[in-house]
Amino acid sequence: MFYCRLICAAIALILSFSLSLANAASPLDLKGDGFTIRSKADAWCGQTVVLVAESDSHELYAGDRIKLQVKGVGVARVAMSFTCAAVKKIILIGRSKGQLYFSGISESSNDWILEGIYAAPSTRRR
Repeated sequence: MFYCRLICAAIALILSFSLSLANAASPLDLKGDGFTIRSKADAWCGQTVVLVAESDSHELYAGDRIKLQVKGVGVARVAMSFTCAAVKKIILIGRSKGQLYFSGISESSNDWILEGIYAAPSTRRR
């Protein structure tokens, strides 16, 4: 019964996003709920995978990041379980309007909990 609930929840999460695995340059392309997550072309499968999140609002990366954890890293992990089962670590880069706001890591050894740093870009001109 537990596994049925887990599988049903995973399917529901995947279906709540538009998932495209056809693009060979970036096999993972998740869209939904105000942000997109794509795999980097040169680091999409292996023990360490690099994902780039893009959002119109930098608020996605601030605070507790529950939305980013569940609907971002969680859905990406489920999707990657079909395309690259070797993943043990996800490096997540968070951008908003072309600016870097977040960098984090989620690892299987830490129950896939996303740990990272939020940092607003400097507004000071040099």
